[in-house]
Amino acid sequence: MQLQGWRANVDLKPVLSIHAALQYISKYASKSEPRSAAFSEIFNQILNNSKPEDTSLMSIQKLLLNSVAERDISAQETCHLILGIPLYHSSRVLVTLNINEETARWIRGTGDEFTTVTDAGRTSQSTNGHWKKCKKENIVRIWPRPSPLRNGHQWEEFCRLKVILHVHHRSIQELKENTNILWSTVYNHHLDTINGDPIDLLGQAVDREEEISDEESF
Repeated sequence: MQLQGWRANVDLKPVLSIHAALQYISKYASKSEPRSAAFSEIFNQILNNSKPEDTSLMSIQKLLLNSVAERDISAQETCHLILGIPLYHSSRVLVTLNINEETARWIRGTGDEFTTVTDAGRTSQSTNGHWKKCKKENIVRIWPRPSPLRNGHQWEEFCRLKVILHVHHRSIQELKENTNILWSTVYNHHLDTINGDPIDLLGQAVDREEEISDEESF
């Protein structure tokens, strides 16, 4: 009766066990979509369907719309999403330390505990009332990352961050008793302490732009 009503080829397979049913369901649930066409193929299709009076800008816009709307998802990624498995695992915790002078935020704790933000824009100490050593090693990322070019247009900002990161202090007033003192002067005063710190997150100052690495240019 089914074949007479359907009048087409039917791939029929009896389900004889729960394992066969689960295997059949998982096979189609994890089935990936056909691979997307390459940029060159999409662009050729757009050009073939374009009118002679269309500008090149319209063709490029159509290419962007056809390429950024969707992306390929592999069978492995599909299985991870269905099973709720994380797509990546890291043995360390990434912490971003924002030392921007306008909206300063001082990171305290491991990043796993809650911290409160004061009206001044700086994070206050955790509710436990004491510092706690991290169980895992944290990878600290500094923001912003000014140019380390000596006497360049960001030299004062670079000196300020180097002093804050490497010189022990409890307040900015402890580092600069006089607000008229330049950060470069404070930097030169504590140069031995700064260069003696084995952990250097910003890198050393350079005298020429050619010495700036790609990592320090961000």
